[in-house]
Amino acid sequence: KDKNNVYYLGKKITGANAKTFGLLGKSSYSKDKNNVYYEGEKVENADIETFEIIEASEKAQDKNHKYERGKIIE
Repeated sequence: KDKNNVYYLGKKITGANAKTFGLLGKSSYSKDKNNVYYEGEKVENADIETFEIIEASEKAQDKNHKYERGKIIE
């Protein structure tokens, strides 16, 4: 990231807030004050307040859903 933008593999993450952006552990997930991202793509319907990584994996959860590789799973 730079002072204005955030990038994933050289591609700008549209809408990401550079000031509040951060990685979530050693996973491919990240978040800013508005959204959660997986490999630079917005995770739809993720609750940023409760979103967390499940162990050291590509799985995560929030108060509403469980996710794997950025997609909602049952």
